[in-house]
Amino acid sequence: MLNLNQRLETYLGRVRLLEEENELLRQEIQTLKGSSQGGQMGLDGKLRLARQEVHEAWREKDRVELELGSLGEELQTLGLQRQGEADAHGEVKKKLEESRKQMEEEKRAQVWLRGKVSQLEEQIQFQIQTQLKGHTYPCHTSTTNP
Repeated sequence: MLNLNQRLETYLGRVRLLEEENELLRQEIQTLKGSSQGGQMGLDGKLRLARQEVHEAWREKDRVELELGSLGEELQTLGLQRQGEADAHGEVKKKLEESRKQMEEEKRAQVWLRGKVSQLEEQIQFQIQTQLKGHTYPCHTSTTNP
């Protein structure tokens, strides 16, 4: 974008220079018209040359203006593209943050589930031990009581 700005500045400077040159040529034409009629043939040649230079300057100015318009459009397109990329970057950052939060929630759920599994395993072990102890006592009482 800096390169485009530099090119734009160069073209604007060239247009100003051509406009100043055009004004000088107009003044020279006016001066030549006001001078004596004796050198009319020489003045006609100079006038023709000056007109060609003015015509060439206008043609160059038109070309520069067209290129300036093209560069302006390109700059606008690049600006829109940059904005689109910035928006996409923001969206990606937002999704990344949401994913991080979801991952943290899943980690907390995993820790809770592990704790719950441990608790349930302990309860099962306790119930197994309780049932085993409960089964041994009735066996002893049945052997002692015929």
